[in-house]
Formats: sequence, C-alpha cells, structure tokens
Amino acid sequence: MAFLVGCGSSFNACNVGSYYLNNLAGVMSIPVIGGRFFEEFKNYQPSKNSVILCVSQSGETKDIINTINFAKPKGYHILGMINVPGSTVERMSEAYAYIGAGIERSVPATKTYTNQVVLFLILAARIGHKKELISDKEFESLKDEIHNLSKLVEKTIKDSDQKAKLLARELSEIDAMSLLGYGVTHGVALEGALKIREINYISAEAMYSSEFKHGPLSIVEDGYPVIYVVAPKDKYYVTSHVSEVECRDGRPIVIGEHIKGLDKHVRPGDYFEIPKSSQLISPILAVIPLQLLALYMSIERGIDPDYPRNLSKTLTVD
Repeated sequence: MAFLVGCGSSFNACNVGSYYLNNLAGVMSIPVIGGRFFEEFKNYQPSKNSVILCVSQSGETKDIINTINFAKPKGYHILGMINVPGSTVERMSEAYAYIGAGIERSVPATKTYTNQVVLFLILAARIGHKKELISDKEFESLKDEIHNLSKLVEKTIKDSDQKAKLLARELSEIDAMSLLGYGVTHGVALEGALKIREINYISAEAMYSSEFKHGPLSIVEDGYPVIYVVAPKDKYYVTSHVSEVECRDGRPIVIGEHIKGLDKHVRPGDYFEIPKSSQLISPILAVIPLQLLALYMSIERGIDPDYPRNLSKTLTVD
C-alpha cells in the first residue's frame, strides 16, 4: 500500500502517478491531499510495508511535514519526491528522488508538475519491470518514448500556442468553465483547472468525466465551455460525454490525439490535437495546451500570470 501525498499541483501529479503505479507496477496507490491525511487515515494501522510518498516541489510544505510527523511514529516508511536539495522533506525521508526541474520562479507550477509526472512514470515502469509485470520489450519501448518526450513536448507547444491565444481571447469574458478527465487524464484536468483558477480568478471546476452527468450537467447552457482531456484508449467514453454537452448547446473543447469523428462535435479551433503517443505519454503532453490557455487568458485579463494575488510559491503555515 502506498499513499501519494501532495498539495496543489503536486497532488494533481499524484493522481496521474497513482494510475501509473496501479497499472504498471501493481502497487495499490492512493493519492491524498496533504492536509487530509491525518483526518482520513488517523485510525488506519499500517503494515510493515506501508509507504507514504511525499511529493513537494519545495520540500517545505507545512501540510506535508505535518503528515510525516504524524505518520513516522506509526511505522510508515517515508519517501520523498522533491525539487529543492537539502529541504526538510528530504531530511525526513528514508529515501528520496529529485525531479530535476531547476528553479521555478513563477508561483504557478508548470515544469515541476510535468517532471513529477515523468518521475512517477519512470518509477512505476522500473517497479513493473522488476516484478516482471512489464516485459523487456515493453520496458525498452517505454524508455524510448520517454527519451523522445522532449521532442513531443516541443511539437505540442508549437502546435498549441496560436490556438491557445485565439481561444483565450474568446474566453476572456467568461466566469466559469468545467474540465473533465477520464482515467489517466483525471489528474490532468485537475491541474488544468488549478492553473486557470489561480491566474484568472474565475471558477474552473475539474471532475471525472463520467461524473458530469450526475448533477453538474445542469450548469451547461448556450456557449458554456467544457474542456475534455482525452487519452488514446478512452475515445469511446469521451465521444459519448462530449455529445451530452453538444446537444445542450454547450461548447465542448477537446485536448488529445486526433480521434476520427470527434472533431464533428466541436467548433473549428476548439480541438487541440497533440502528437500521437501512448496511453502513458499522452497525459504528459495534454497538460501543455491547458497551461498555455491559462497563460493567455490571464494576459487577456490584465493579470500577471507569474505572481497571482494572495498566493506564494511555498506554503509553510497550517
């Protein structure tokens, strides 16, 4: 059992990481918000193999340190995933890994989130290969994909940049939107919504795509934007979910690989096609159009995207 504990963007990376660890490594993994761990699991008795993987860019996040202080005496093994060397989380962990993103000066996390997700993928692949859940051929193929990732990221930025600018202009007056993910892309939708909220000061709600029809669908009206983040293997489900919004005159926006027929359900310019890849690499690319859209919406609104109001890069208070 592994608890993946993070806050903000780090928690969203834990959601994607949970998919990787469960599906590639066969490790039962549960993503938990840092401030929630004590309340939800205070009476849970860990086994000798129970692990808490603490994910923190700074390694100084108070909610994460509180979790470690609570969990260590109970017998949990504490692991760290951090960006800043010499941090408190590093010193309190039995073992740790650096995400190697370098200094991130802006308050909103972008490259640190991406590096956390990539490290989760590498970790899950190595464990899965060692446990013989992944064949040698599959492992080498995934390594090749990861080594080629920088080229795919560069192409995704190039292909999405102008579309994001145009869409940001059209969405500059809205005050609410929804972002939906399914399976491995749920964490991507959460991260996109966080980016849009924190630097645009509007309501951007993310949820599991299939949950949208259980109540939130009532918010859809003429032109209401709903962004779908689609992984290659999930096209059947998402096509059905997009139709639910389209038939109610909402504005579905799609981020994912080209899916034949799906483009008929969205306006021209509302389909962000990312490079063809695998189910595991696709969510790493899919967050980029959302980051760009959040950035350009912020500029359209006259907001400094690097330093949004009321926020700081590292939270060291309860």
